[in-house]
Amino acid sequence: MTNTIERAYGWPDLEPRYLSLRERPLTAEDVPAFLREWSDVEKLLGDTDALLRRAVDRNTADEDAERAYLTFVREVRPRAQQASQELKRRLLAVEGYVPGEDEALMFRKLRADAELFREENIPLEVEATGLFNEYSKLTGGLTVDVDGETLTPPQAQARLLNPDRASRERVWRALQEASAGISGELDRIFLELLRLRRTMARNAGFANYRDYRWQQLRRFDYTPEDSASLQRAIRARVVPLVSRRREAQRVSMNVPSLRPWDLRADPLGREPIRAFEDVSELEEASSRIFARLSPRLGEQFDVMREGGLLDLASRRNKAPGAYCSAFPTRGVPFLHGNFVGTARDASVLFHEAGHAFHVFASARPEVLVFARHPGAEFAEVASQSMELLTLPFLGRAEGGLFDEADLPRVREEQLDSIVTFLPFAAVLDRFQHWVYAEAPEDVRVEDLDEMWLGLMREYHPHVDYSGLEHFVRKGWQYLHLYGYPLYYLDYAIAWLGALQVWRGALEDREAALERYLYALSLGGTRSLTQLFEAAGARLAFDEGHVGALMDFLRAQYDA
Repeated sequence: MTNTIERAYGWPDLEPRYLSLRERPLTAEDVPAFLREWSDVEKLLGDTDALLRRAVDRNTADEDAERAYLTFVREVRPRAQQASQELKRRLLAVEGYVPGEDEALMFRKLRADAELFREENIPLEVEATGLFNEYSKLTGGLTVDVDGETLTPPQAQARLLNPDRASRERVWRALQEASAGISGELDRIFLELLRLRRTMARNAGFANYRDYRWQQLRRFDYTPEDSASLQRAIRARVVPLVSRRREAQRVSMNVPSLRPWDLRADPLGREPIRAFEDVSELEEASSRIFARLSPRLGEQFDVMREGGLLDLASRRNKAPGAYCSAFPTRGVPFLHGNFVGTARDASVLFHEAGHAFHVFASARPEVLVFARHPGAEFAEVASQSMELLTLPFLGRAEGGLFDEADLPRVREEQLDSIVTFLPFAAVLDRFQHWVYAEAPEDVRVEDLDEMWLGLMREYHPHVDYSGLEHFVRKGWQYLHLYGYPLYYLDYAIAWLGALQVWRGALEDREAALERYLYALSLGGTRSLTQLFEAAGARLAFDEGHVGALMDFLRAQYDA
């Protein structure tokens, strides 16, 4: 890697660049050069953010890494936000400049950001970042004691695939008990976050945080009412499909009801599919899979492998989850994961690699950093489509990870992961709409618990939670709620897009892949509706649209 990625930039490095942009004359003729130089400064800021966050997430117990990141959050980022706001005001006040096609949406986003900005919110955002860091430390340091072994949560969760039901129950309960040990602290952190977020919304003139966050996320193509429509469509058209499949699973398992520890187990009692023994095997096979799909994608994945841009193994004190971040100066991604060898781990890597390919495709030198990111919804189309586009290349005969005899099961589990995810996405989204727009000012933790439990029962009627309510009601203590508010239904919207991309690939793989890669290359230069169209999909939220895609999925189970 180059020094661009290895070096963290402090405020003394960045301030002169912002000052130079602030003080120079700015006319319509000057705008292109002004934007280019400003974009370059923001890239350095983005590199520093990604570098320092990566260090914290690799080891949440590293006090030096935490100190460096929090110094950036408290001292550098707020000053950069203030400086950027001044530059936005200067730019938007220029008379006579007409943005080109690739810049029009960028200017709309910059204008929305400028309108939303309040200086008094900067320290609140710093405080919120510190609270999320507390969440990451608590959850990243969590261990689970199972049958005399101390495991990380991902390692324990892998044992929920065990054919032995009693063993699964012990693991599930151990996971819940471990989480319960920190739930009081997580309650406190979230209530503090909620207070901060409500204050930020009021400071900006909004009645509630949901509407404030909507503009902050630049959701120009759909409304909260559209989200509610999709929640209802999932309840009407997806939940019955999941319930039918879960009932078939219950019958196959010969149990009176499905308990939470049954949901990931094979209905026929087969041992879980072991996708790989260590992450190097996963990386090597993934390189071959991507190369078979597209030589260009294979080369890009190898750039990540050879450049130290992958950190995939699960270990203690590593931040939970999986994600892709970007180093914008070089236009390269970084993948963080917690993989332990399951088949689902492989599809999660393909998912995150889809984000990475999006970074590569959109980070063309001529595209300003402000116009690279398309928004969460289409970013997830890029990633989720990759979970499906790789399906034909997963067998060992193709250089993949799985024995040919296991491929039908891998495919079925992939489809199940989609249909079972959608109701959970609706639960988390509905919960957040309630928290941020409907819940009373003095909402209590007990109210949060009860709301979550009621939604889980509504959207998961096929699961028997009796006697487990004290565990289930704390399920809202979820990563996205703490660090990425109101970012979750994006995944459901994206699945509707990804299924359409896959449907096109089943008809003509090369044409669908060409559309997909072209849509990725557009970055954030087009609206969400236009990006869906470029990828060969339609953006819609109604029950008819969702139902048609569920009919398509049902047909794929039998294909």
